[in-house]
Amino acid sequence: VMVNILPTYGLVLTANGSGSIVADPFPGPYASNTVVTVTANPAAGWQFDYWTGDASGNANPVAVTMDGPLNVQAVFVQVAYPVVATTAGGGSVSVSPVQANYLSNMVVTVTATASNGWTFLGWIDNASDTNNPLSLTVNAPESLAAVFGTTVNTNVIGGGVIELNATNPIPYGTIVRATGMPNYGSYFVSWGNALSGTNNPAEFTVTSTNPVRALFTTLPANSAALTVRINGEGDVFVSPPKAYYAVGDSVTLNGTPRGTTNQFISWSGDFVSTTNPAILTLNTSKVVTANFSALVLPPVITSSLTETEIGRAHV
Repeated sequence: VMVNILPTYGLVLTANGSGSIVADPFPGPYASNTVVTVTANPAAGWQFDYWTGDASGNANPVAVTMDGPLNVQAVFVQVAYPVVATTAGGGSVSVSPVQANYLSNMVVTVTATASNGWTFLGWIDNASDTNNPLSLTVNAPESLAAVFGTTVNTNVIGGGVIELNATNPIPYGTIVRATGMPNYGSYFVSWGNALSGTNNPAEFTVTSTNPVRALFTTLPANSAALTVRINGEGDVFVSPPKAYYAVGDSVTLNGTPRGTTNQFISWSGDFVSTTNPAILTLNTSKVVTANFSALVLPPVITSSLTETEIGRAHV
């Protein structure tokens, strides 16, 4: 009795790009000299280009003879691309024609439509432009966002004004700092509409067309108001915190930079100093500005010397 045992081999299929590969028959391992049909199936927006590894050419499907362990790779190339158009808010964005993917070099139209009270300001991300509608030639995946802005109005009750650290129109989602600046003889009481509370200065995120309102009222006799302005990225903590103080009271000002990339620089306005924390005596109403700036990091010095040259330098 003669027994002829045929060896068996494994077949590894790999997709390079976006797609899948199937073998028929499936699964392995396969007896020696079995002919396997391998088919490449590109994903949407992709096409099969060629075989590599233990197969070659661009015929699809391709037949491979299992004369040993084989590794067949299919290479896919992208021929259609997505276009993603978004906005943080303040309006809407549309793409025409509406498709999941667009063939290379196809021209699409992207239109931004502002909501009531908002204005289209421009495009960001892949498209830095102000044209609206925007004609976009697609030759890669495209992602762009429409920026809408609004005019943040201010109104006051009593004697004072409101300072904003941003210029109208202000983009949707911008964090704005508002400072209530009382006239001499008045003090800040509270915020209304887009802001609330009694913190001054205070910050709010521009997500609506609501104005910023501030209430001021007359100082009592023998009283003084303290107004803190902030220039840069930081906060000021006043101790004790009060709406107004008796003439002659002392307060402690502590300027705290935000994050690790900012630093406190100085006090200016009605109090000039670089001391922080600082003690301020209110012999009259005062406006004090805390100045912060970004840290200037030392340059990174790199060397092109080899290890041998570095060793010689040490010697």
